Amino acid sequence: GLLDRGLNYELDARFQSVDELVGRLNEIANPDSKPVVEDLDTVAARESAALRKNDRATQLNNYLQDAQGLVQSVVLCVNDLTSRLAKHRNMFRVDLTQGMIRANGKTERGDLVSSMALHVGVQNHSIIHRIIYSVLALGTECTIYREITEVVPGKQPRPVESQTVVLRYQGETEIDRAAVVADVRETVTRSIPILSQRIQNGY
Repeated sequence: GLLDRGLNYELDARFQSVDELVGRLNEIANPDSKPVVEDLDTVAARESAALRKNDRATQLNNYLQDAQGLVQSVVLCVNDLTSRLAKHRNMFRVDLTQGMIRANGKTERGDLVSSMALHVGVQNHSIIHRIIYSVLALGTECTIYREITEVVPGKQPRPVESQTVVLRYQGETEIDRAAVVADVRETVTRSIPILSQRIQNGY
């Protein structure tokens, strides 16, 4: 009991602080009192919001999940482009070679969140355009950038277009998927004559 512990011969077995003793006295004085336990959903919602606001790793992970939601829209776009290109004897092709995967690191433009890659190619030729969409976050503002690189096996990759802003949005808001899909269509369409000219010029 209380006295047994308070008067114990072993010092380590006694109450180690006044707060500990007061707590035990409160238990005896109010045997039916229990600590208030909050609802699980309320606690989880509040603390999740706090982490999204104050913890960078949580923020970046949420931005990644939102960016990954773009992939389905881009896949549908690529399928449509492939069907349309098939009318031209499959002379040209477009492939989604990398979904929105996690990217790590910091740049002067912000924290890397994720990146996605498409390839545009021409039948019977190894030259391709690699189109990279990258998501970077600076504070709570996210930006999707696009860049195009020419890739030929055995040669150094050649920049075609440097990083260009496609879309800016607040990290907690929904991404304008239609704007990204429209940019994919325009970029693939723009790549085809550039590749054609490079092939006609012997790369």
